[in-house]
Amino acid sequence: MRELVTGLGIALIGILLLALAAPLFINFSDHRGFFETELSDALGTKITIQGEISGRFLPFPVVTLEQAQIGEAGSGLELVIQRLHLDIAVMPLLKGEVQVLDALATKPKIKMALNADGSLPGFSLQGKSAPEQTNDQGYSVGFEKLRLEQAELIVSDASSGEVFSAKDIALNASAPTFRGPWQIEGTGVAKGQVYSTKLSTGTPEADGRFRSRLIV
Repeated sequence: MRELVTGLGIALIGILLLALAAPLFINFSDHRGFFETELSDALGTKITIQGEISGRFLPFPVVTLEQAQIGEAGSGLELVIQRLHLDIAVMPLLKGEVQVLDALATKPKIKMALNADGSLPGFSLQGKSAPEQTNDQGYSVGFEKLRLEQAELIVSDASSGEVFSAKDIALNASAPTFRGPWQIEGTGVAKGQVYSTKLSTGTPEADGRFRSRLIV
């Protein structure tokens, strides 16, 4: 999510410069290739936006993506979002920061295929994909509000061969930077039962570990 929002921030800066000499209302879908390229470069994986792209600049940048897919089938981590709505603060963008006022992901479907050691393919807190406070362009990302509605999670475990699934997930989260500290709470349905969770995290240590507290 952090890389996705960072890519959107970079794309917005380019579009904002264009908006200085263009009408306030721009057909964002005409810039589909630009958005997909920026987002793919930021995340390091293929981003496909199959639906409409809409947005506005005043009083603050707002972007809505329809049917966005992150990753590819069989890659180990695939995220399909029916609708992603982002409200982004203006002034932080000028300082090299992406401050998300409100992010709402509607009907996201997350598929994760864990390796035998429990790790995700291509993801390591020690590696290039580590969620740092800033990306290669120097952008930091913070979330005043991040919400997931009607989410679905499917996790397959190569070590046990088991598949875990949860549906009707609703989450609310916030963090000053992507590294944390995160405050997350929500509900979901797994094996026919409704679960409520609260998760608080610290920021990662040098070895990638971080303190957390989970209440179920």
